[in-house]
Amino acid sequence: MTRYGLPYKGSKNKIAKRLIEFIPRTENFVDMMCGGASVSQCIKEHRPDTNVHLNDVDEQLIEFLRMIEGNGWHGIEHFMSHDEFFSLKDSRFDVSVCFSFGNDRSSYLYSYEKELLVRRLEERLIAEGLPESYERFLKEDKKNYRDVDVKLLRAVQRISSIFRFQERMHGRFSSISCGTYFDYRFSDGMTPDNTVVYCDIPYRNTVSSQYSEKFHHDRFYWWVRNSRYVCVTSEFSMPSDFVRVGEICRREICKPTNGKRDMTVEGLFVHRDKVREYERMMGS
Repeated sequence: MTRYGLPYKGSKNKIAKRLIEFIPRTENFVDMMCGGASVSQCIKEHRPDTNVHLNDVDEQLIEFLRMIEGNGWHGIEHFMSHDEFFSLKDSRFDVSVCFSFGNDRSSYLYSYEKELLVRRLEERLIAEGLPESYERFLKEDKKNYRDVDVKLLRAVQRISSIFRFQERMHGRFSSISCGTYFDYRFSDGMTPDNTVVYCDIPYRNTVSSQYSEKFHHDRFYWWVRNSRYVCVTSEFSMPSDFVRVGEICRREICKPTNGKRDMTVEGLFVHRDKVREYERMMGS
């Protein structure tokens, strides 16, 4: 079950709590490329007095986050078939995320065989209301469905996590904006002394249909070098003038052909000109 944020490709859900240990406690936290907002939710829950500002270039994502903020999402009314998914995925963020393979928002979650296997059960759970019915199923009812691998109930799990996210985050974000980092306008009262910026950029040398093809890493490095604010960036490696201030070991999300998930080390980087300020904010 997703603990932090929306279901989202590349989510920091599993490492959010460890990641924020390397983010200074400040009055304002800007999640510049917020994605599913798992880091922002983690910050808000562990540092409730922090003003959390969300930004992303994905217009459909931002529209949905604003809906969540206004408590305007009322769930998915029924199990989405293969054909329904492809007819709705471009207009409904919730459908595209909950019923897509790997949250890629483009390919359908199930093969035809698996769709038929789980459809009736998922329809029942959705009709009974989530997330309560899903949790009850896991505790009491799954023994009656031995022919259904509970891991196949991905859509129900994702819908449940969005409900939970909405319940916990409604009315708690200070601002939600859409645009690139170059477009971002810092709010009144946000100064280099009371604001830290977190950037979860697309990893260099990886392929992503959502971001990597559009993301210009060298341009981003230039922006950080010239920023007035302390920017903490998640990446595996960065140019030599960026200093690694933390690292997190994590298992690869995708299972390779040998069946074993390798450990990778994700770094958190600050430009060398801002390291002293970062250390001051961290209290070290």
